[in-house]
Amino acid sequence: MDVQMDVYLKEIQYCEDITREKDNQLKATMVKSISLLWCLCLCLFRWKNIRVFAMTWKQKASLIKIETLSTEKKKMEEEVKLKQKQILEKDNEIEKIQRDSQQELLKLRADLELMKRDFTKKEKQILEQNEQLMQLLVQKDEQFSKMLRQKDEQFSEILIRNEGQFSELLRQKDEQLNQILEQKDAQLNQIPKQNGNIQDNNNNNNQNNIQDNSQDNVQEKADQDEKKDLSLDIPNQSSDSNVELLLYPFKYLKTFTGHTAPVCGIDYSTFDNGKLLCSGSGDKTVRVWDVETTKQIRSFNGHSHYVFFVAFSPYHYYNHHRTVICSSSADKTIRFWDMNADKDFQMLNGHAGGSIAFSSFNGGQYLCSGSYDKTIRLWDVETVKQSHIFTGHTRNVWCVKFSPLHSSGNDNDNNKSNSAGVFGGNGYTLCSGSHDSTVRVWDIETAKELLVFEGHEDWVRGVQYAPYQSGISGGANTILSGSEDKSVRLWDIRSKKEIQVFKGHTNGVTCVEYLHVGSCNDNEPEVNRANIVCSGSWDKTIRFWDVRANKQLYEIKGNNNDGGIYCFQFSPFEVKSDVKNKNILTLCYGSASGPIHVWG
Repeated sequence: MDVQMDVYLKEIQYCEDITREKDNQLKATMVKSISLLWCLCLCLFRWKNIRVFAMTWKQKASLIKIETLSTEKKKMEEEVKLKQKQILEKDNEIEKIQRDSQQELLKLRADLELMKRDFTKKEKQILEQNEQLMQLLVQKDEQFSKMLRQKDEQFSEILIRNEGQFSELLRQKDEQLNQILEQKDAQLNQIPKQNGNIQDNNNNNNQNNIQDNSQDNVQEKADQDEKKDLSLDIPNQSSDSNVELLLYPFKYLKTFTGHTAPVCGIDYSTFDNGKLLCSGSGDKTVRVWDVETTKQIRSFNGHSHYVFFVAFSPYHYYNHHRTVICSSSADKTIRFWDMNADKDFQMLNGHAGGSIAFSSFNGGQYLCSGSYDKTIRLWDVETVKQSHIFTGHTRNVWCVKFSPLHSSGNDNDNNKSNSAGVFGGNGYTLCSGSHDSTVRVWDIETAKELLVFEGHEDWVRGVQYAPYQSGISGGANTILSGSEDKSVRLWDIRSKKEIQVFKGHTNGVTCVEYLHVGSCNDNEPEVNRANIVCSGSWDKTIRFWDVRANKQLYEIKGNNNDGGIYCFQFSPFEVKSDVKNKNILTLCYGSASGPIHVWG
């Protein structure tokens, strides 16, 4: 019984233990469930709070953004209002300026009308004054002519009266001499006949000398009266034949008017004695003039900048019987103009601002040009192609010249029949002057630099070869140059040295030339040349220099309104003078103010 009781108690204890474990497990499970539920609730609560916080932050950000945008919008609206206000103010100002401008324009128009009326009135007054002046000039001219006739009559009467007085004086002297001779003859009757004859011859010679001296005195007085009437001073001259021309002073002859800017280049035509003159100017035109009538024949307008140099083309004349003018300009073109057309028919591009010159050989087939690009270029006129480029100058090349045509013994050939075989053959050279103050000599065939002459202190504006017929020893082996340093210099190619410097100009020298003194008759031999050189300058003078004596011989003073001598050239056509049947030269110069003047 006790055993069963123990077993029963044990079973009860076991059941209680099992029940207790189950309760504990249930409690633990409940605790875990409650904890899990609590965690779940907590998580749900926190997730809700996070979403609410997130939503709140986004709303706040949106609100901030909206506030910012609103603020910016307000600012923009304020700025727009301000801009609109400024625009309105500007519009008002513009309207006010327009009103003021219209008022000023009306005033100006009214003033212009008044000025037109005043100008018309003054023009009428000036025309009336001009008519009065012309009438006065005509009257003065008539009075002056009448006065001259009276003076001539008086002078003739004086000469006749003086001639009568001299004749009477001579007659008296002759009577006195005859009396003296009779006395001497009476005293010498005892002297031998031979001595008497000698004495008679001496007395006769004395009588002839007295008569000759009397006639010389009359002629000398007439010459002195004639010299008083000359308007130009004649400097002391050499008795050499090559300065005989300068015994007759140059006088103003005529003027070509039409250019409105400096005349930079001129050239005479020698074809068929046409006596044409062409000119290039800063007014961008090339003009052709009749030398006899001074009338403009043609005006070519095609260049867009200054026209610096012009020249008649010998190639086109001798090969195509066309009168063609070549011009170079600062617009980087060299153009050829036909006299029978109104525009250029040929153009060389790429070279600007310098001199041009046609070759003395091959009938002028080759053309050289200097440029701002420091080079010299040789062109074939026939093929319109570039043949050579000469490089060596360090600054702009302003002037170029070919060496003269080699003498063939017949000057009538000129260069129409001369051909050097190949260009530059037979030793032809080229000289150039530049802003680098040097004169350079080049071999045409090889395009190599042969010589550099240094001595000028400023840029060289003009160069010239001496002609082969010159009176200077060496002929074409000398080069003449003029510079902005106010000097004229002569260089010897053989010795490579400067041989003369001529100083006297008071401003820069713009152009130089040899004085070609000779006969206009082809049958008469030409006298010595190039012992006289000439130079033009900004000082408005053209001066003549004696090469051998290194002194100034003569001076031509241009007009005060010329602004300077830009270029000059001697006419190839000499004029027959009434004085002792001499041939005289004429020279033409282009002025910096526009007119072209001729002196002779």
